[in-house]
Amino acid sequence: MINNQVWIKNNLDNDNLDYDYDIVINGDIVELKYSSSSDWSENIVGNICAKLKDDGNGIKIKLGEKKIKLTYNELRELKCLLLAENDEYIEIRETKTTKMFK
Repeated sequence: MINNQVWIKNNLDNDNLDYDYDIVINGDIVELKYSSSSDWSENIVGNICAKLKDDGNGIKIKLGEKKIKLTYNELRELKCLLLAENDEYIEIRETKTTKMFK
């Protein structure tokens, strides 16, 4: 399992980044979760806001209540469109466990 943090520059007036989401990759499933940032209300922290699953024949995406099935080519084309239009600054940071306590 891989855990990453998504940091976004939400305010164009300064260089601060906000820790908005967590990405959890577990095999062929990728989940986007609301981070533990104080910007989110307690009732949604840690909840899944989007999910992607590679079923071997394409990609299934669940975004809120919407469900989308894409071929691999359609997914690549969608990525190109989103990246071309996106003027936000986004960082995806790998999170590592440095110490574990029991």
